[in-house]
Amino acid sequence: MKKVLAVVLGVCMMVGLLAGFVQAAPAAGVSQEKLVVAVAAEPTGLVDALAYTSNNGAVTSALFDTLVFYDSTDGGVRPMLAESWEMEDDVTAVIHLVQNAVDFEGNPITTEDVLYSFQIGAESPSVAAWYQYYDVANFEIVDDYTMKIRTFRPYSQIINVLSNKAFAIVSKDVTEAAGGAEACLQTAANGTGMYKLQSWTQGENMILVRNEDYYGEKGYFDTIEFKFIPDAATRAASLQSGEVQVAQGIAAATVDQINATEGVSVKEMPAPVVLAMAINTGGKNAEAMSNPLVREALSYAINREAILMVSYMGHGEIADSMFPSNSMYYQPAKTPYTYDPEKAKALLEEAGYGDGSLTVDILVNSVYNATDAEVIQNNLQAVGVNCELELLEIVSWIQATWEGQYDCIPSNFFTSNPLDLTKTVDSRVDYNGRNFTGVKDEVADAIIERAEAAVDPEEAKAALNELNDYMVYDNFYCIPLVSAYTLLGMADGITNVQLVTQGDHAYYGMLRVE
Repeated sequence: MKKVLAVVLGVCMMVGLLAGFVQAAPAAGVSQEKLVVAVAAEPTGLVDALAYTSNNGAVTSALFDTLVFYDSTDGGVRPMLAESWEMEDDVTAVIHLVQNAVDFEGNPITTEDVLYSFQIGAESPSVAAWYQYYDVANFEIVDDYTMKIRTFRPYSQIINVLSNKAFAIVSKDVTEAAGGAEACLQTAANGTGMYKLQSWTQGENMILVRNEDYYGEKGYFDTIEFKFIPDAATRAASLQSGEVQVAQGIAAATVDQINATEGVSVKEMPAPVVLAMAINTGGKNAEAMSNPLVREALSYAINREAILMVSYMGHGEIADSMFPSNSMYYQPAKTPYTYDPEKAKALLEEAGYGDGSLTVDILVNSVYNATDAEVIQNNLQAVGVNCELELLEIVSWIQATWEGQYDCIPSNFFTSNPLDLTKTVDSRVDYNGRNFTGVKDEVADAIIERAEAAVDPEEAKAALNELNDYMVYDNFYCIPLVSAYTLLGMADGITNVQLVTQGDHAYYGMLRVE
């Protein structure tokens, strides 16, 4: 615990030093002519079906529309290219498209484009996992603006998940004329969204221009420029100086300094993300991790408040569920966690590991969860557990998760598709399919099947919360820790902020100025 306190003090000292460099110059006023956004990373490509990463979402959400839109304020879905829909049976949804949408070349967007987009996605390694429930081969086009989409079995998220950018709709005519989707990766010429690409200067910026033929309410700004600024401190400085009007990925340590600068502030938005630790029952130390007493001990040993303060400086909330508090599937825990290291020691003693013989290997994504893991390591060592961290950059980390050779894994769980969480304890999938716990549990499997098949939203919610209680509180397969807020730096007067389904980018095309 001394090390945790030292880290907290170190962070506080850093904030104090940063405060001495607060820039007095107010941000420039926001003009309808142009919005300038500082983003942390340059897109790897502009067609999500072929290049699906969190780096791309800030831009592609403006270039391509989906059938439905995710409302980050309540977790619901709203019409987008699909103006309405209804269930024909438990595996068939009838989709009705808007009838005035056109692609960037003026061609009508019809059910042919939707079917073509699904066919590309279902065959692409980048997003194929998102399509696993959809029976694309048996989609049925009724007419130009009506189609039936089908799933292999009853699927409670048949409509909701379509808000994800993995299901972005592209123009079939433009894509085929260009020679395929890969030919549009750098141009987004096959786009369907509220903005078009005007220019892309590698390593510097990207400029979008409003699509004047957009079927819905047109983008507020004439142009949007995305500046690629990897360093968080530089992004903050560019916001304070007025060089940009929006800065993505604000570091928690700079929030106070930005809020102290005239004309700008930080918006804190709950994101559909929960940091949780999955415990692997089939990995390096399967005998110990399969013992429920050990898993329960680990849950009592972790100080969630310390993680929230050290990693996020309090910009978030303690998680008591695998669903964040702003999710439509969330319900408060019946028996919320407490931090009780003495109880953790007693449970370890009862399990036969009170002599310090337990060693836990934690696999860590060094980009996102390094600080979180250090706090967890300190907490576990404080109750007599030997704890080793294996820090890997994201690609190596993903590959290592597929091998399953770890004891615990802290990870950010996204709930744009709540059924993604079921995979964590789904016997039907392996580590490659994201069963991080390696669990083979018939009770969990039965609940998962009900959650998947429940077309009625309330039935799905009930089943998912039953599963949450079973995996979190009855068996301690996963330990929810914290839900951090998305921090966006903005010039005063900007309104109508919406997050994409992953919670880490905004729909910048929908921003407005008061």
